[in-house]
Amino acid sequence: MIWKGWSWMHARPGAYRFGTNLATRFRMLQPGKMGGWTQFRTSPKLAPKTLHEKLKERSQ
Repeated sequence: MIWKGWSWMHARPGAYRFGTNLATRFRMLQPGKMGGWTQFRTSPKLAPKTLHEKLKERSQ
């Protein structure tokens, strides 16, 4: 089911942009601790801007 959702989202540019925009805007909801992963590593953080936003700024 996860792979079907991934496939569906990546086949539709509008849905992909919406999803990445939503994830970027709500990055503060990302958990600070991720179980055993963060015992020895720092937790990953989402970028403040999407790759598409950065490329758009760069091309202007």
